[in-house]
Amino acid sequence: MLAGIARPKGRRGGMLGRATRALGSLLLVAGLASGCSGSGDGTVTLTYVSYVPESNPHSVAHEAWMAEVEKRTDGAVKFEAIYNGALCDSANIMTCVRDGRADIGIFTPLRHPAEFPLTNIMSIPFQTTGLQSSLLALRDLYESNDAMRAEFESMNQKLLYFGPVPAPILGLRTPISSMDDLDGMQFRIPGLMSAAFATLGVSSVTMTEPEIYESLDRGVIDGAMTAPDGHESFRTFEVVEQFVDVGRVSGPLAAMTTTMNADRFNALPQDVQAVINEVSAEFAMSVVPDYFAPSFEATCEVLKSGAPMIDLAPADEAKAWAEAASTGTQQAWLDTLKDANAGVGPQLLDAYHAALRKYESELTEDVTFSSRCEASQ
Repeated sequence: MLAGIARPKGRRGGMLGRATRALGSLLLVAGLASGCSGSGDGTVTLTYVSYVPESNPHSVAHEAWMAEVEKRTDGAVKFEAIYNGALCDSANIMTCVRDGRADIGIFTPLRHPAEFPLTNIMSIPFQTTGLQSSLLALRDLYESNDAMRAEFESMNQKLLYFGPVPAPILGLRTPISSMDDLDGMQFRIPGLMSAAFATLGVSSVTMTEPEIYESLDRGVIDGAMTAPDGHESFRTFEVVEQFVDVGRVSGPLAAMTTTMNADRFNALPQDVQAVINEVSAEFAMSVVPDYFAPSFEATCEVLKSGAPMIDLAPADEAKAWAEAASTGTQQAWLDTLKDANAGVGPQLLDAYHAALRKYESELTEDVTFSSRCEASQ
Protein backbone atom coordinates (compact mmCIF):
# COMPACT_ATOMS: atom_id res chain seq x y z
CA MET A 1 0.00 0.00 0.00
CA LEU A 2 1.19 3.53 -0.70
CA ALA A 3 3.28 4.84 2.16
CA GLY A 4 1.39 7.23 4.39
CA ILE A 5 -2.06 6.19 3.16
CA ALA A 6 -3.97 3.66 5.21
CA ARG A 7 -7.43 2.27 4.82
CA PRO A 8 -9.79 4.11 7.16
CA LYS A 9 -11.07 2.42 10.28
CA GLY A 10 -14.34 3.13 11.98
CA ARG A 11 -16.04 5.06 9.16
CA ARG A 12 -17.59 1.89 7.72
CA GLY A 13 -18.89 0.25 10.91
CA GLY A 14 -21.83 -2.09 11.48
CA MET A 15 -25.58 -1.51 11.67
CA LEU A 16 -25.30 1.36 14.14
CA GLY A 17 -22.80 3.12 11.93
CA ARG A 18 -24.99 2.64 8.87
CA ALA A 19 -28.05 3.92 10.72
CA THR A 20 -26.11 6.95 11.89
CA ARG A 21 -24.92 7.67 8.36
CA ALA A 22 -28.47 7.24 7.03
CA LEU A 23 -29.74 9.82 9.53
CA GLY A 24 -26.79 12.04 8.66
CA SER A 25 -27.66 11.73 4.98
CA LEU A 26 -31.22 12.91 5.63
CA LEU A 27 -29.99 15.85 7.66
CA LEU A 28 -27.42 16.62 4.99
CA VAL A 29 -30.06 16.73 2.27
CA ALA A 30 -31.92 19.28 4.35
CA GLY A 31 -28.71 21.21 4.85
CA LEU A 32 -27.98 21.22 1.14
CA ALA A 33 -31.41 22.57 0.42
CA SER A 34 -30.69 25.51 2.71
CA GLY A 35 -27.16 26.01 1.35
CA CYS A 36 -25.48 24.86 4.58
CA SER A 37 -22.06 23.22 4.11
CA GLY A 38 -19.82 24.79 6.72
CA SER A 39 -19.64 25.42 10.46
CA GLY A 40 -18.98 28.31 12.77
CA ASP A 41 -15.50 27.05 13.66
CA GLY A 42 -14.32 27.29 10.05
CA THR A 43 -14.48 23.58 9.34
CA VAL A 44 -15.58 22.80 5.78
CA THR A 45 -17.80 19.78 5.18
CA LEU A 46 -17.82 18.38 1.65
CA THR A 47 -20.44 15.95 0.41
CA TYR A 48 -19.42 12.87 -1.57
CA VAL A 49 -22.07 11.00 -3.55
CA SER A 50 -21.92 7.56 -5.12
CA TYR A 51 -24.39 5.14 -6.65
CA VAL A 52 -22.54 2.01 -5.45
CA PRO A 53 -22.67 0.56 -1.92
CA GLU A 54 -20.06 1.14 0.76
CA SER A 55 -18.59 -2.32 0.23
CA ASN A 56 -17.63 -1.58 -3.39
CA PRO A 57 -13.87 -1.06 -3.97
CA HIS A 58 -14.54 2.44 -5.29
CA SER A 59 -16.18 3.32 -1.96
CA VAL A 60 -13.43 1.69 0.08
CA ALA A 61 -10.82 3.67 -1.88
CA HIS A 62 -12.63 6.96 -1.53
CA GLU A 63 -13.18 6.46 2.19
CA ALA A 64 -9.39 6.24 2.43
CA TRP A 65 -9.04 9.34 0.22
CA MET A 66 -11.38 11.29 2.49
CA ALA A 67 -9.60 10.11 5.63
CA GLU A 68 -6.25 11.20 4.22
CA VAL A 69 -7.51 14.66 3.24
CA GLU A 70 -8.99 15.10 6.72
CA LYS A 71 -5.69 14.02 8.27
CA ARG A 72 -3.49 16.31 6.17
CA THR A 73 -5.75 19.32 6.75
CA ASP A 74 -5.76 18.65 10.52
CA GLY A 75 -9.51 18.20 10.43
CA ALA A 76 -10.22 21.49 8.68
CA VAL A 77 -11.96 19.52 5.92
CA LYS A 78 -14.51 16.84 6.74
CA PHE A 79 -16.76 14.74 4.55
CA GLU A 80 -20.25 13.33 4.47
CA ALA A 81 -20.51 10.31 2.16
CA ILE A 82 -23.86 9.26 0.70
CA TYR A 83 -23.98 5.88 -1.05
CA ASN A 84 -26.41 3.80 -3.10
CA GLY A 85 -27.68 6.79 -5.08
CA ALA A 86 -29.54 8.12 -2.03
CA LEU A 87 -28.95 11.75 -3.00
CA CYS A 88 -28.04 11.47 -6.69
CA ASP A 89 -28.57 8.34 -8.78
CA SER A 90 -26.05 6.99 -11.27
CA ALA A 91 -27.54 8.89 -14.21
CA ASN A 92 -27.41 12.24 -12.40
CA ILE A 93 -24.25 12.32 -10.29
CA MET A 94 -22.35 14.39 -12.85
CA THR A 95 -25.08 17.03 -12.98
CA CYS A 96 -25.42 16.96 -9.18
CA VAL A 97 -21.74 17.88 -8.90
CA ARG A 98 -21.98 20.40 -11.73
CA ASP A 99 -24.92 22.20 -10.12
CA GLY A 100 -23.53 22.07 -6.57
CA ARG A 101 -26.12 19.72 -5.09
CA ALA A 102 -23.10 17.60 -4.18
CA ASP A 103 -19.48 18.67 -3.83
CA ILE A 104 -17.76 15.47 -5.00
CA GLY A 105 -19.07 12.52 -6.97
CA ILE A 106 -18.06 9.44 -8.89
CA PHE A 107 -19.42 8.71 -12.36
CA THR A 108 -18.36 7.25 -15.66
CA PRO A 109 -18.16 9.53 -18.71
CA LEU A 110 -19.81 6.67 -20.64
CA ARG A 111 -23.04 7.87 -19.06
CA HIS A 112 -22.51 11.27 -20.75
CA PRO A 113 -21.18 10.66 -24.27
CA ALA A 114 -22.21 14.08 -25.60
CA GLU A 115 -20.38 15.91 -22.82
CA PHE A 116 -17.22 13.74 -22.71
CA PRO A 117 -16.60 12.40 -26.24
CA LEU A 118 -12.80 12.67 -26.05
CA THR A 119 -12.54 11.22 -22.55
CA ASN A 120 -14.52 8.22 -23.78
CA ILE A 121 -11.54 7.18 -25.89
CA MET A 122 -11.05 4.59 -23.17
CA SER A 123 -14.34 2.93 -24.16
CA ILE A 124 -12.73 1.58 -27.34
CA PRO A 125 -12.24 -2.16 -26.79
CA PHE A 126 -9.19 -4.23 -27.74
CA GLN A 127 -6.66 -1.44 -27.09
CA THR A 128 -4.99 -2.97 -24.01
CA THR A 129 -5.67 -5.54 -21.33
CA GLY A 130 -3.82 -3.47 -18.72
CA LEU A 131 -6.04 -1.75 -16.18
CA GLN A 132 -3.39 0.48 -14.63
CA SER A 133 -1.85 1.21 -18.05
CA SER A 134 -5.17 2.46 -19.38
CA LEU A 135 -5.72 4.81 -16.44
CA LEU A 136 -2.22 6.26 -16.58
CA ALA A 137 -2.51 6.75 -20.34
CA LEU A 138 -5.85 8.51 -19.88
CA ARG A 139 -4.31 10.75 -17.23
CA ASP A 140 -1.50 11.68 -19.63
CA LEU A 141 -4.02 12.62 -22.31
CA TYR A 142 -5.99 14.75 -19.84
CA GLU A 143 -2.87 16.60 -18.72
CA SER A 144 -1.56 17.21 -22.24
CA ASN A 145 -4.74 17.86 -24.23
CA ASP A 146 -6.59 21.16 -23.85
CA ALA A 147 -9.72 19.87 -25.56
CA MET A 148 -10.09 16.94 -23.16
CA ARG A 149 -9.64 19.17 -20.11
CA ALA A 150 -12.20 21.56 -21.57
CA GLU A 151 -14.81 18.78 -21.44
CA PHE A 152 -14.54 18.80 -17.64
CA GLU A 153 -14.25 22.56 -17.31
CA SER A 154 -17.39 23.14 -19.38
CA MET A 155 -19.30 20.91 -16.95
CA ASN A 156 -17.91 22.78 -13.91
CA GLN A 157 -15.93 19.68 -12.91
CA LYS A 158 -12.54 19.63 -11.20
CA LEU A 159 -11.03 16.20 -11.96
CA LEU A 160 -9.58 14.61 -8.86
CA TYR A 161 -8.51 11.27 -10.30
CA PHE A 162 -9.44 8.56 -12.78
CA GLY A 163 -10.53 5.33 -11.14
CA PRO A 164 -10.66 1.87 -12.66
CA VAL A 165 -13.53 0.04 -14.26
CA PRO A 166 -12.16 -3.50 -14.48
CA ALA A 167 -12.60 -5.26 -17.82
CA PRO A 168 -16.16 -6.54 -18.21
CA ILE A 169 -17.83 -9.82 -17.42
CA LEU A 170 -20.94 -10.89 -19.32
CA GLY A 171 -23.74 -12.48 -17.31
CA LEU A 172 -26.11 -14.71 -19.31
CA ARG A 173 -29.58 -16.05 -18.57
CA THR A 174 -28.96 -18.97 -20.93
CA PRO A 175 -25.53 -20.66 -21.06
CA ILE A 176 -23.59 -20.77 -24.33
CA SER A 177 -20.96 -23.17 -25.63
CA SER A 178 -19.55 -20.99 -28.44
CA MET A 179 -19.68 -17.43 -29.77
CA ASP A 180 -22.13 -18.61 -32.45
CA ASP A 181 -24.73 -19.13 -29.72
CA LEU A 182 -24.85 -15.37 -29.12
CA ASP A 183 -26.53 -14.65 -32.44
CA GLY A 184 -29.97 -13.08 -31.90
CA MET A 185 -29.49 -12.24 -28.23
CA GLN A 186 -29.98 -8.82 -26.66
CA PHE A 187 -27.55 -7.54 -24.02
CA ARG A 188 -26.91 -4.54 -21.87
CA ILE A 189 -23.54 -3.48 -23.30
CA PRO A 190 -21.63 -0.32 -22.32
CA GLY A 191 -20.07 1.99 -24.85
CA LEU A 192 -18.40 0.92 -28.06
CA MET A 193 -18.32 -2.76 -27.19
CA SER A 194 -21.81 -2.87 -28.70
CA ALA A 195 -20.25 -2.37 -32.16
CA ALA A 196 -18.00 -5.40 -31.62
CA PHE A 197 -20.85 -7.62 -30.45
CA ALA A 198 -23.01 -6.50 -33.35
CA THR A 199 -20.63 -8.49 -35.57
CA LEU A 200 -21.77 -11.59 -33.63
CA GLY A 201 -25.46 -10.82 -34.20
CA VAL A 202 -26.06 -9.31 -30.76
CA SER A 203 -28.29 -6.26 -30.29
CA SER A 204 -27.67 -3.92 -27.39
CA VAL A 205 -29.61 -1.71 -25.03
CA THR A 206 -28.45 0.90 -22.54
CA MET A 207 -29.41 0.92 -18.88
CA THR A 208 -27.85 1.83 -15.57
CA GLU A 209 -26.29 -0.83 -13.37
CA PRO A 210 -29.07 -0.69 -10.74
CA GLU A 211 -31.55 -1.63 -13.50
CA ILE A 212 -29.67 -4.77 -14.60
CA TYR A 213 -30.89 -7.20 -11.94
CA GLU A 214 -34.59 -6.75 -12.60
CA SER A 215 -34.09 -6.68 -16.38
CA LEU A 216 -32.31 -10.02 -16.24
CA ASP A 217 -34.75 -11.51 -13.77
CA ARG A 218 -37.76 -10.56 -15.91
CA GLY A 219 -36.13 -11.62 -19.18
CA VAL A 220 -36.11 -8.12 -20.65
CA ILE A 221 -32.52 -8.81 -21.73
CA ASP A 222 -30.63 -12.04 -22.35
CA GLY A 223 -27.45 -10.86 -20.70
CA ALA A 224 -25.63 -7.92 -19.19
CA MET A 225 -22.05 -6.78 -19.44
CA THR A 226 -20.52 -4.81 -16.61
CA ALA A 227 -17.43 -4.77 -14.42
CA PRO A 228 -16.95 -7.68 -12.00
CA ASP A 229 -17.53 -5.49 -8.94
CA GLY A 230 -20.76 -4.26 -10.57
CA HIS A 231 -22.03 -7.84 -10.85
CA GLU A 232 -21.13 -8.35 -7.20
CA SER A 233 -22.58 -5.09 -5.87
CA PHE A 234 -25.87 -5.46 -7.74
CA ARG A 235 -26.06 -9.24 -7.17
CA THR A 236 -26.60 -10.35 -10.75
CA PHE A 237 -25.04 -13.70 -9.83
CA GLU A 238 -28.44 -14.55 -8.36
CA VAL A 239 -30.25 -14.33 -11.72
CA VAL A 240 -27.76 -15.56 -14.35
CA GLU A 241 -26.81 -19.08 -15.38
CA GLN A 242 -23.33 -18.34 -16.71
CA PHE A 243 -20.60 -15.70 -16.64
CA VAL A 244 -18.38 -15.09 -19.68
CA ASP A 245 -14.98 -13.44 -19.21
CA VAL A 246 -15.22 -10.99 -22.10
CA GLY A 247 -12.64 -8.70 -20.49
CA ARG A 248 -9.82 -11.17 -21.09
CA VAL A 249 -10.18 -10.20 -24.77
CA SER A 250 -11.60 -6.67 -24.70
CA GLY A 251 -9.58 -5.12 -21.91
CA PRO A 252 -11.08 -2.26 -19.84
CA LEU A 253 -13.85 -0.26 -21.50
CA ALA A 254 -14.29 2.73 -19.23
CA ALA A 255 -12.93 4.76 -16.36
CA MET A 256 -14.63 6.18 -13.32
CA THR A 257 -14.01 9.85 -12.69
CA THR A 258 -13.97 11.28 -9.21
CA THR A 259 -14.68 14.97 -9.66
CA MET A 260 -15.42 18.00 -7.54
CA ASN A 261 -17.59 21.01 -8.24
CA ALA A 262 -15.03 23.44 -9.69
CA ASP A 263 -16.56 26.51 -8.05
CA ARG A 264 -16.49 24.79 -4.68
CA PHE A 265 -12.86 23.73 -5.16
CA ASN A 266 -11.75 27.21 -6.25
CA ALA A 267 -13.40 28.75 -3.19
CA LEU A 268 -11.31 26.63 -0.81
CA PRO A 269 -8.14 28.06 0.75
CA GLN A 270 -5.09 27.42 -1.40
CA ASP A 271 -3.44 25.16 1.18
CA VAL A 272 -6.56 22.95 1.21
CA GLN A 273 -6.59 22.87 -2.60
CA ALA A 274 -2.95 21.76 -2.51
CA VAL A 275 -3.74 18.89 -0.14
CA ILE A 276 -6.64 17.70 -2.28
CA ASN A 277 -4.46 17.79 -5.39
CA GLU A 278 -1.63 15.98 -3.61
CA VAL A 279 -3.78 13.17 -2.22
CA SER A 280 -5.62 12.78 -5.53
CA ALA A 281 -2.33 12.40 -7.42
CA GLU A 282 -1.25 9.69 -5.00
CA PHE A 283 -4.53 7.83 -5.32
CA ALA A 284 -4.32 7.90 -9.10
CA MET A 285 -1.28 5.65 -8.69
CA SER A 286 -2.51 3.49 -5.81
CA VAL A 287 -6.21 2.86 -6.44
CA VAL A 288 -5.67 -0.20 -8.66
CA PRO A 289 -2.94 -2.05 -6.74
CA ASP A 290 -4.13 -1.10 -3.24
CA TYR A 291 -7.91 -1.21 -3.51
CA PHE A 292 -8.99 -3.14 -6.57
CA ALA A 293 -6.41 -5.87 -7.09
CA PRO A 294 -6.87 -7.23 -3.53
CA SER A 295 -10.62 -7.52 -4.12
CA PHE A 296 -10.48 -9.45 -7.40
CA GLU A 297 -10.14 -12.96 -5.96
CA ALA A 298 -12.98 -12.46 -3.49
CA THR A 299 -15.22 -11.01 -6.21
CA CYS A 300 -14.37 -13.95 -8.45
CA GLU A 301 -15.46 -16.38 -5.75
CA VAL A 302 -18.74 -14.51 -5.18
CA LEU A 303 -19.62 -14.60 -8.88
CA LYS A 304 -18.70 -18.26 -9.24
CA SER A 305 -20.84 -19.11 -6.23
CA GLY A 306 -23.82 -18.11 -8.36
CA ALA A 307 -22.84 -19.31 -11.84
CA PRO A 308 -19.87 -20.90 -13.62
CA MET A 309 -17.46 -18.66 -15.53
CA ILE A 310 -16.07 -19.48 -18.98
CA ASP A 311 -13.91 -17.77 -21.58
CA LEU A 312 -15.67 -16.22 -24.56
CA ALA A 313 -13.93 -18.56 -27.00
CA PRO A 314 -10.65 -20.43 -27.49
CA ALA A 315 -7.75 -17.97 -27.49
CA ASP A 316 -7.09 -18.06 -31.26
CA GLU A 317 -10.77 -17.61 -32.12
CA ALA A 318 -11.22 -14.75 -29.66
CA LYS A 319 -8.06 -13.03 -30.93
CA ALA A 320 -9.24 -13.26 -34.54
CA TRP A 321 -12.60 -11.73 -33.59
CA ALA A 322 -10.91 -8.91 -31.67
CA GLU A 323 -8.55 -8.09 -34.53
CA ALA A 324 -11.42 -8.05 -37.03
CA ALA A 325 -13.60 -5.82 -34.84
CA SER A 326 -10.86 -3.46 -33.61
CA THR A 327 -10.75 -1.16 -36.64
CA GLY A 328 -14.52 -0.78 -36.61
CA THR A 329 -14.65 0.11 -32.91
CA GLN A 330 -11.93 2.75 -33.32
CA GLN A 331 -13.86 4.27 -36.21
CA ALA A 332 -17.06 4.13 -34.17
CA TRP A 333 -15.36 6.34 -31.55
CA LEU A 334 -14.06 8.75 -34.21
CA ASP A 335 -17.60 8.98 -35.60
CA THR A 336 -18.84 10.27 -32.22
CA LEU A 337 -16.64 13.36 -32.50
CA LYS A 338 -18.08 16.49 -34.01
CA ASP A 339 -16.93 19.93 -35.13
CA ALA A 340 -13.54 20.91 -33.68
CA ASN A 341 -13.10 17.57 -31.91
CA ALA A 342 -13.20 15.71 -35.22
CA GLY A 343 -9.75 17.03 -36.05
CA VAL A 344 -8.45 16.14 -32.58
CA GLY A 345 -9.54 12.50 -32.72
CA PRO A 346 -6.86 10.82 -34.89
CA GLN A 347 -3.99 12.57 -33.08
CA LEU A 348 -5.49 11.77 -29.69
CA LEU A 349 -5.87 8.11 -30.67
CA ASP A 350 -2.21 7.96 -31.71
CA ALA A 351 -1.17 9.59 -28.43
CA TYR A 352 -3.33 7.14 -26.47
CA HIS A 353 -1.74 4.14 -28.16
CA ALA A 354 1.76 5.55 -27.56
CA ALA A 355 0.99 6.10 -23.86
CA LEU A 356 -0.45 2.60 -23.54
CA ARG A 357 2.66 1.00 -25.01
CA LYS A 358 4.81 3.16 -22.71
CA TYR A 359 3.08 2.07 -19.51
CA GLU A 360 2.71 -1.54 -20.61
CA SER A 361 6.50 -1.69 -20.92
CA GLU A 362 7.20 0.21 -17.68
CA LEU A 363 4.82 -1.50 -15.25
CA THR A 364 6.29 -4.63 -13.70
CA GLU A 365 2.79 -5.90 -13.02
CA ASP A 366 -0.55 -4.70 -14.38
CA VAL A 367 -3.05 -6.82 -12.49
CA THR A 368 -6.27 -7.84 -14.22
CA PHE A 369 -9.40 -9.48 -12.88
CA SER A 370 -8.87 -12.38 -15.27
CA SER A 371 -5.39 -13.17 -13.99
CA ARG A 372 -6.37 -12.96 -10.32
CA CYS A 373 -9.55 -14.96 -10.87
CA GLU A 374 -7.63 -17.66 -12.73
CA ALA A 375 -4.97 -17.78 -10.00
CA SER A 376 -7.63 -18.35 -7.34
CA GLN A 377 -8.90 -21.54 -8.94
